[in-house]
Amino acid sequence: MSAFFSDSRYVHAIRSIKSIAQEDYRIVDKELKPVETALQDLQTALKGRLGQIESASASKRVGKTQQDTLLGLKEIYQRLTGARATDLDKLRDNLRSKKKSVGNFTLVMMGRTKAGKSTLFATLLDTGYDGIGSGQQRTTRENKSYDLANGIRLVDTPGIAAPGGEQDEAEALKAVQEADLICYIVTNDSVQESEFDFLKKLKNQKKPLIILLNFKNNLQDERRLNRFLKKPDKLMSSTEIEEHKKRIFRYAKEHYQNDSITIIPVMLLAAQLSQQQENPELSEKLYKASQIQNFLDYVSDAIEKYGTLLASHLMLRETAVSLQNQANHINEEIQICREIEEQLEKKKQEFLERLDKIGREIEKRIETEVRVIYQPAINQVPNFARQHWDKNEERQRESWKSFIEEKQNFDQKLQNLSEKIQSDYQRKIQDILDEISQDLQFEAQARNSSRYSGVNPGFDFKMLFDFGAALANLAILIPGVGLLAGFFAGTALSMIGKFFDSKEKRRDKAVKKIEDILRGILESQQDKMIDSYKNNVSKIDKKIKKSVSEHFAGINKELNHIYQTLKITENTMQSKNHHILKFFGLRALHWCQNRTENFQVYQINQVLSIDDTNQNLVIQIKDMTLPFPENVNQCNQFLGENITFWES
Repeated sequence: MSAFFSDSRYVHAIRSIKSIAQEDYRIVDKELKPVETALQDLQTALKGRLGQIESASASKRVGKTQQDTLLGLKEIYQRLTGARATDLDKLRDNLRSKKKSVGNFTLVMMGRTKAGKSTLFATLLDTGYDGIGSGQQRTTRENKSYDLANGIRLVDTPGIAAPGGEQDEAEALKAVQEADLICYIVTNDSVQESEFDFLKKLKNQKKPLIILLNFKNNLQDERRLNRFLKKPDKLMSSTEIEEHKKRIFRYAKEHYQNDSITIIPVMLLAAQLSQQQENPELSEKLYKASQIQNFLDYVSDAIEKYGTLLASHLMLRETAVSLQNQANHINEEIQICREIEEQLEKKKQEFLERLDKIGREIEKRIETEVRVIYQPAINQVPNFARQHWDKNEERQRESWKSFIEEKQNFDQKLQNLSEKIQSDYQRKIQDILDEISQDLQFEAQARNSSRYSGVNPGFDFKMLFDFGAALANLAILIPGVGLLAGFFAGTALSMIGKFFDSKEKRRDKAVKKIEDILRGILESQQDKMIDSYKNNVSKIDKKIKKSVSEHFAGINKELNHIYQTLKITENTMQSKNHHILKFFGLRALHWCQNRTENFQVYQINQVLSIDDTNQNLVIQIKDMTLPFPENVNQCNQFLGENITFWES
């Protein structure tokens, strides 16, 4: 078996693979440079904005509401900046892996701890078995590459699914990027769905997958070995194999997105023992019973028949898949921005409606409580008129002044009312403002987001809701000299009429006149006070609504800036992804036409369009012959793709 990997017949095939891979790498390298620049520019822009927001939030001039809002925006920018840094790292890692794979046909071995990877390597390479684990600990802790003279590279990865083996799995995933084929080893004594959970981490890969079903039986015991050699099919019965295959295929399909899944039953221990036997006949029986030749034949076919196709699939198709996934992530961020904008617009309308409701409630309360303040004075007007209708002007003035200032105490009552209304109004508005900032922070955290200078710096209730100033402006309306002037005018009229009416009539007329005047003046002043309060509330309400609208407008402006910045990067990615796919489409076309030469760059214009949706790759060509249908079927079957060609 060691001769298999040193066979010179693969040299020519791998030389062709290398030629194709080198040209494809140059294409990928050229196409990804603008993408890298776009990601760098995006990250720089995001970091710059983040710095501005952090500086703004630290300013003492920024109110609590804006600080809370800036915190939400900061979380969004931090998430975006971190994600784009990850995108850039992935892009660079992908390019490094692709460069490393040029010139080789790479087969990566994966599987859970003690599945038999080390045994397989020792058997294939005939390197001895001293390093094979005993079943008590993980033998391989980092990727080990074996570069053979003929261009084949074998990669042994750490065991997966071991307790505390997260680092081992991360190490194994690194090798996947440069693999032409993945060989995943499972054992017949542990075929469970959990064994295939690791394949979820390969969901973005489109590589053909070989699953080696390793039948583990203890053949070290001489009696068991003899029984096995007499009836090797008994330990690897067709019935058991088919049951395992059905279960394995179902589990693999659920976790791995490529349809190219091949299951090959083997007995690695038998293959190992075949190399340790000095008896050629016994060695041949063990080798044949191990069925490892089926695996070797598959790999041989992959190299000689599909090698160049796999090289382009690895370099071009998988790069396009990776690029599309990154573009999709950015598009998700764009959609999140739009969804947040929509939610915030609804919230803004909701808050404005609530502000209207609060304003109406405050106005209603003002009207009710001002009337409560004035009503006692209005109720006492008849009694005051009867008691003072015949007093002289000086005594009437003093009595009225005492009645207004000492008994009614309008100043204090109105001041108390102002303070209560202000406190209640401020509390209700602040609840809304806190909810506004909390909503943005919730959106930022839940999405795992305006230009900050466009956000109002907060609400100074002392400035916007200064009822004390309003009260001072209304002081001239508190009953006093103005009211007494009307009262004394009424008294003069009563004095004129005394020559014509009886004392009772004169009294009744005077009292009635005084009541009408005093009640009218008090009610008029009461209404003016209510109107003045309402006007003041209306002005404040307009200012707050304007501030709230500006607040949301600022956030939306920033979200739109994020949208535009992300969209530029996404467009660059989509454009380059499409271009790389067109190159792959041309490679696939040439393979299906049995053409082995490198294409000319101008031929890319003959691929008019390429549609990569719904797991289908539809390639439109012009001025070129359609490929052989049987070749297209073989291409699709081996790659696990669904490629179709049609001529314009």
